[in-house]
Amino acid sequence: MRLRRKITVAFFLVSALVSLLLALFLYRFVERQLRAELRNRLRNIATLGARTIDPAAYDRLRGQLGDLTPEQVTAIERAPDGDYARIAAQLAAIRAAEPDLIRYVYLLAPTDDPDRPRFVVDADVLDGAVDDTSLSHFNQPYDVSDVPELKAALADCAARMEHDFVYDPEFRVHSVSAYVPLPGRRDRDGRCPGVLGVDLTDTDMRAALGQAGSLAIKVSLAVIALALVVSIIMGTMLTRSVIALSMAVKRFADKDFAVRTQVASKDEIGQLGASFNAMAETIQTHSENLEALVRDRTSELEAEKMTSERLLLNVLPAPIATRLKQGEGVIVDRFEAVTVLFADIVGFTALSARTSPEALVAMLDELFTRFDALADRHGLEKIKTIGDAYMVVAGVPEQTSDHAVRMGRMGLDMLATLADYAAANQVELSIRIGVHSGPVVAGVIGRNKFIYDLWGDTVNTASRMESHGLPSRVHASEATVAALDDRFEIEARGEIEVKGKGAMATYFLLRERDRDASAAPAPPRPPGRAAAPAVARATSVTGAPATTWTVTLATPSPVVASFAREGLGQKLKKLVKKELQTGDRAFDDAVFIATDTPDATAALLADAAVRAAIAALVAADGAIAIDGKRLTIECAARASDELEPQVQIVVAAVAGR
Repeated sequence: MRLRRKITVAFFLVSALVSLLLALFLYRFVERQLRAELRNRLRNIATLGARTIDPAAYDRLRGQLGDLTPEQVTAIERAPDGDYARIAAQLAAIRAAEPDLIRYVYLLAPTDDPDRPRFVVDADVLDGAVDDTSLSHFNQPYDVSDVPELKAALADCAARMEHDFVYDPEFRVHSVSAYVPLPGRRDRDGRCPGVLGVDLTDTDMRAALGQAGSLAIKVSLAVIALALVVSIIMGTMLTRSVIALSMAVKRFADKDFAVRTQVASKDEIGQLGASFNAMAETIQTHSENLEALVRDRTSELEAEKMTSERLLLNVLPAPIATRLKQGEGVIVDRFEAVTVLFADIVGFTALSARTSPEALVAMLDELFTRFDALADRHGLEKIKTIGDAYMVVAGVPEQTSDHAVRMGRMGLDMLATLADYAAANQVELSIRIGVHSGPVVAGVIGRNKFIYDLWGDTVNTASRMESHGLPSRVHASEATVAALDDRFEIEARGEIEVKGKGAMATYFLLRERDRDASAAPAPPRPPGRAAAPAVARATSVTGAPATTWTVTLATPSPVVASFAREGLGQKLKKLVKKELQTGDRAFDDAVFIATDTPDATAALLADAAVRAAIAALVAADGAIAIDGKRLTIECAARASDELEPQVQIVVAAVAGR
């Protein structure tokens, strides 16, 4: 027998056997589930039905049990509005719940003989649909010696159910019975008041099983047919290996030494394919050794070239590196309009004295790496770092008309980046930033360990702006402010004496107008208040990591006050003399208020929204100071983002009064 035929027959037989076993299992599983469902339904019907029986009518009927003549039995059963008719109607209602399943519904009462209880009511007696010889009339005894579950239900006065379905040859159905005692106390002899019996057939279950069996047969036939198709396909696929091996040998004869067979079987065809592959591998190895050596050397040279390129671009700007590789000798250029930024960490000497060298270097590396990313984002050129100082330029080596704007964004982003780092690492850090705009000369110095550097008065002035600046502020010269073209909100510092330059008018950059305004919508303003001025946000150095908002008021405020927890207000250099009583004990208990202007402060606190905002800021280890011209708000750095709406409420209230 051919291999293809063997595979087809074997696969078909196994698939057919598995499908038949699965069909049988499915049928048995469905049968078990249906039997369990039918038993549960019977239990529920019998339990609920026992509670619907009229206990008074039943007790009266039970009291009439005894030695009765057939005429007396007929009179009790046929009484138009008698107790028997009433309970028979209730039993008929129970059967109406599942008319296709329930065969019999009846009531039995125990007697002195535990094996012979008497029928009280049979639902079929008054129905007329059953032959009279099959009816169980009132007072008729019933032998339960061969019905152990019914006998136990009468004796124990407990619900019982037959374990298995019993076949009825007369009606050709399987049935199962449940017996539930009627609610009520036992009689004076300790006997159960009575038992409701419900017989349920499996007619619906057999119909469902027939459908399941039919479905199982159909599925089995479909699987067998599918198995036949799949076995034919697999046989065809496996015989293709011989054809593939023949084609591979032909290609190898045509000097295609890279050809390999893809036969993975373990039979004779697979062994032949493996032997062919081993022979082809040996021949190809000898022919490719030289080519592999050339490729390796080429790859090494390419890798070294890429490494050199990366190192060169880390030292020089890309345009300058290109000019240097092209053989240009002295590289020097003059730029008429650039902006230079110097930044220096405040208190770095003291910080280095109390910090390990490893931690200090790690901190500088992370900070300067973040600054480098900012420089790339804004299209700036980092020049160098010296210790804790950072130097960057805009407009070099490629000139740009918005060099000052780019550098303004860089300075403000550096403050925010440092604040985020300080908050995340629970350290106290601040930075001075100075910027100046003007002409510079740029070029490459030296031949060994060369650098790209800047020279000129603009560089010196930018350095002076940094050294004469304030922590957490961007200190800008008048030339830079003029080049910003009113794109930023600024705060005039006035004239200061600058070493080597004399008196100079300088400014602090607060925020960019357009970019910050479009970044997020302003919070809603309370009715009747003016818009709040822009808020400059920076990192504070007041104990634990905190965030500070500073607002210069366009119109002086009549309020001079501070709000903080008692003892915390000194961090903001309070301008206070006495405590203001607002009349709100809960607010006073949480917030310590000191003021020089009690009436104006009370008017400010009359607004419940303002008071709630102040309380939220103080609760976050915060403090607020108002000196008439300036508003300062401080809170814990961890809560600064969540408290932005409260900050805006306080700013709007103070600026709008």
